[in-house]
Amino acid sequence: MNSKTILTISAIVLFAIGVVLNFMPQELANKIGFIGLPEGSLLLQIMAGFFLGFGILNWMLKDSAVGGVYGKPLGLANLLQFGIGAFALGRAYGDGVSPQWTLWLFLVYLVLALAFAWLVFLHDPNKVAANTST
Repeated sequence: MNSKTILTISAIVLFAIGVVLNFMPQELANKIGFIGLPEGSLLLQIMAGFFLGFGILNWMLKDSAVGGVYGKPLGLANLLQFGIGAFALGRAYGDGVSPQWTLWLFLVYLVLALAFAWLVFLHDPNKVAANTST
């Protein structure tokens, strides 16, 4: 798996989350317990901006080499986003305070966190470029 595939998948996941948060904030706020709190819907819409912005960043840079000197900030930012998200989702599901879909989102986040950890710490984009050019 190369960085383009990982960035494309992560962009699609982030877009999907961002669209749902942007167009259904009140419904989601009620579903997760922000019932009657206008701040809950507002917070979800602000988070939608984050997810959509991060998704477009991944989409626009999907042809870049992640793991090199210039691509490392993108890889680390994604690793933090998906790593922290995986821990939070896993803890919420493990505590029994979240619905079943949390487990599936946790698994997606965990796979993407591991993929970005591989890109940042183990993957050598220069070696891949050298192998494809010969």
